[in-house]
Amino acid sequence: MSRNRVTEKDHGWARIKGEIQAAQGGGVKVGVLSDAEPHDDGADMVMVAATNEFGAEIPVTDKMRGYFAYMFGVNLKKSTTKITIPARPFIRGGYDQNQRSLQRAKQRLWGLVLDGKLTTRQALGLLGEEHQGQVQQYMVALSKPENSGLTERNKGSSNPLANEGRLVDSIRWEYDE
Repeated sequence: MSRNRVTEKDHGWARIKGEIQAAQGGGVKVGVLSDAEPHDDGADMVMVAATNEFGAEIPVTDKMRGYFAYMFGVNLKKSTTKITIPARPFIRGGYDQNQRSLQRAKQRLWGLVLDGKLTTRQALGLLGEEHQGQVQQYMVALSKPENSGLTERNKGSSNPLANEGRLVDSIRWEYDE
């Protein structure tokens, strides 16, 4: 009786299966992340980002009235009970504006992973870097809603989200595992 021999040739299937497994449940996060360093002046950049992304209503206190009078020469009226900071959704807006290009980049990068030219982790890193830049560009270009006259005078700039670049520079990416 003759014995049949079976020879298994992988042709890269084991590597591809490994990359598929690596891709499951992983991704990247882009934004002002929870471990963001405070700015030199102590500003909590996560709080600054959240305030700009979602807007805020700040109750006016007597202490705040004194601060505005001293720092800006502005006497808030007694009828002013809150200060409204409008939402400027730069993270959501940056994603929405770039969703198609991100999808194309994911497809292109996944093709490179399947071809063995990149690992899943390398592809995710490239995608994170690309979207970080997209969000930063979106922030710098954002002009609506405009700053109040007082804010514009104090900043010396009409750009709502970019002045010294602190918030823009706080945008980064990391692996989401």
